[in-house]
Amino acid sequence: MTDQYNRDWRRILSQLKIIDGRRNITTEELGQLYKHLKLRMFTTHPLKTLSIYGCIMKQCRDYGNPQAHYIEGIVQYFQCNRTGKGLFHLEQAANGLYDDGIYLYGLLLLCRGNIEEGINKLPSLGWETNTERYLLLSRKDIASTCNV
Repeated sequence: MTDQYNRDWRRILSQLKIIDGRRNITTEELGQLYKHLKLRMFTTHPLKTLSIYGCIMKQCRDYGNPQAHYIEGIVQYFQCNRTGKGLFHLEQAANGLYDDGIYLYGLLLLCRGNIEEGINKLPSLGWETNTERYLLLSRKDIASTCNV
């Protein structure tokens, strides 16, 4: 990582009040930020996100950020028709316990004929044991589908 890149990130994170702008950020701290950076706001426009924030998204994926893998998976699977690469990233999102990643990956497995694997993936969302969570997720899915 170049010094300029690190300084730019420190400035951005300082502006976002994630870190104190007066001190240097270590590579380890930067890695933790990439891994845990919340990217949900970018999931609604994944292609635009990758074109504008591609460098940040790559760093997030490299450090194992499940939301970054989810965005990359959507773009690769649906936009670029690279189903294998898309499934890989969606699986990473699911393994990182990102709910949307688990849900989409499980559904795609079912649609592709991997019934047993898909059925085994979806229960990790906790729908059977937490009906409130199921109802909340169902309402959220219906609302987003209807653009409410």
